[in-house]
Amino acid sequence: MVNINYVVIILTPFQQKAITNLFPDRINNKRTLILSGESIDDQIYIAHKEKIKSYNFSQKKIFKNPLKFTVPFRRNIKAIKNSMTLLQDKYNFSEDLVIYIGSDKDVFTQIFVGSLKNKTKSIVAVDEGLGYYVKEGAKDKLIQLIYFIITPFLFGFRLYYIKRLGTLRGIDTVYLRDPDLLAQRKKNIRYLKFNFTSNQNSRKISNGKILLFSFPSQHYMYPSDKKINLYRDISDYLSVNNRELIIKPHPREDVETLRIGLEDKKNVHLLKGNITGEMLDYFEYEIIINVFSSIILDIVSNSYPKKRVITLGFDKKPAIKLDGELQYIPIHCFKIEEHIEFET
Repeated sequence: MVNINYVVIILTPFQQKAITNLFPDRINNKRTLILSGESIDDQIYIAHKEKIKSYNFSQKKIFKNPLKFTVPFRRNIKAIKNSMTLLQDKYNFSEDLVIYIGSDKDVFTQIFVGSLKNKTKSIVAVDEGLGYYVKEGAKDKLIQLIYFIITPFLFGFRLYYIKRLGTLRGIDTVYLRDPDLLAQRKKNIRYLKFNFTSNQNSRKISNGKILLFSFPSQHYMYPSDKKINLYRDISDYLSVNNRELIIKPHPREDVETLRIGLEDKKNVHLLKGNITGEMLDYFEYEIIINVFSSIILDIVSNSYPKKRVITLGFDKKPAIKLDGELQYIPIHCFKIEEHIEFET
């Protein structure tokens, strides 16, 4: 039986990038087991490797319609528990196991951690987006209590409701790109800052282009035609001011609908789907607009001026702590001519 001292759970490309950069000695260790999502290329590592199936478990669906979703979710959790049994039959997990994760909201991760809690010495969580920075309120505390009480009866395993990532019981260390954005901290957790090596050098901003990170309408129940009309209005304003609008579509966005809705706008250009936000040179853009996207963490870490970043959202106040230089504007309050200002 193979002895395992470290377990790394990788579900997304960003998690892979972050954990690989932070812990190269762990990710390439013969005493490490990498549990990765189906879309992750794990062949580059010399560690032991196992694939994880994708389970469609939604906290929102459970609360919205428990009668409809309890049975299929119970079936998924049973499948995860069975996969845990197979892993424990195949691998000998150390009595001082260290586990590295990106998302503690993920149900597989929660079951894996819970199954080995008596053997786990440390759980390290690595920032994967704005979910690490959101605020928890009284309503979230109540939902957490309900989850704690009812999930063992519903699913045969205690699951945890996670509003703010990096708060699952047992986590003792959290790596963040910008700890200053944290609105809340837990006393028993160490918060450490990390940065990716940047290819960008702080320099004079190029004028003429505005970068817009778009969003999938279905995530926010925001009509596609309303979104397209907003982009058309932005385009018209920029055209009058001799500016181009460069749109970075979201990976889960209906790009074809976006393209058709904007095809007559000559100053609008859509970036190709294989281009990630982190690949862009932010200093080529005069202003950057995003709709409450985790890309702001990368933008700020590259020393792009905060005052040139506009964050739109669907709540009255941002769900994370933004300092005075970072603008947050509820999308229904966004006034193009007022909020998009050009420096002379």
